[in-house]
Amino acid sequence: MMDQEELRSDLCAAIGYNYEEMVDTWLQLSPEELIEKADDITAANLIYLNARYCVRDDDVPKLLELKNPLQFLMDVWKDGLEGTITWMPDEVYREIDHDALDDYERQDDDSPTMQMG
Repeated sequence: MMDQEELRSDLCAAIGYNYEEMVDTWLQLSPEELIEKADDITAANLIYLNARYCVRDDDVPKLLELKNPLQFLMDVWKDGLEGTITWMPDEVYREIDHDALDDYERQDDDSPTMQMG
């Protein structure tokens, strides 16, 4: 069984993988499309840079079940903004609603993020 630090490292690696995929997609967009995606880019960047600190220990294993934990955390972050830019809304720090995780695609055993750790 993995300890909490190993799980957290795996989550950060999964988020890093998701982030790199998003960056590759963004690099193909026009300037106008990038402007439209500014909220997503901001959310992704802040979470990518601070993933180690913005998730409760209890939620790490559940997030590792997702194919794209970064997208889930981005959606939580953006839902908590309510029209203002803040560092990280309290919603990211609250215990994750595990039922909400059901709306996100699960990992396949062959996916790169499941082969970490």
